[in-house]
Amino acid sequence: MPPLSAPAAPATPATKRRLLSTLTVEEVGFLLVALGLDKHVDNFSRFGIDGVVLAALKTEKDLEGELGVGSHVQRLNLLSHIKDWTDKKGVPSDLIAPKVFERSRALSELDVHETCRLLEAIELPGVREKALDFRLDGHMLSVITEDDLKKELKVESRLQRSKLLKKVGEYNINGVPASIIADPEDRTRAARADTYDERTTLDERPTFDERPTDLTVEDSKLAHK
Repeated sequence: MPPLSAPAAPATPATKRRLLSTLTVEEVGFLLVALGLDKHVDNFSRFGIDGVVLAALKTEKDLEGELGVGSHVQRLNLLSHIKDWTDKKGVPSDLIAPKVFERSRALSELDVHETCRLLEAIELPGVREKALDFRLDGHMLSVITEDDLKKELKVESRLQRSKLLKKVGEYNINGVPASIIADPEDRTRAARADTYDERTTLDERPTFDERPTDLTVEDSKLAHK
């Protein structure tokens, strides 16, 4: 009896792709949001950047100026993806599907308080306090080094330094989710605005046929005339 062979592994379904040159202006917008570049969507749309034009962008200078992609890291990230989509003959369809993406912010644009909320969100409260003392903003955080963390911010834990630098690298490429740096008071106000106030029940509302029970003598005389 011949030896049994192991069953073949199921084939991985191929990723559906669209040629970059076939994308509409709107689909390019979805693409930018998926890459954490949503702040540039309006500008790209205003200049009519569709897939054909996007595929023709080859240098950082093409993305500067009127298109306004000021971050060196973001320019390199977008150009790298454009080349990859061209080489692989298409953009993964899930990147251009019309679905809701969480808005993000460029790390380099965060102010001191947003940067501190970010450090707290990634569970580095000790670093947060030191960052506040140093008035550390997103621009400074985006270029921070391990030496800076050790000598300036006095982050002694190698594990914490490694964790923060890894996160900084991710945020430089993909942006920072807006929800984790939002002011807690803004979130509270938004939640209140979304809640319908039903504190006044039907039983508490005055009715039009209610008459006062303590009528004066004058009121009684008028009623009998």
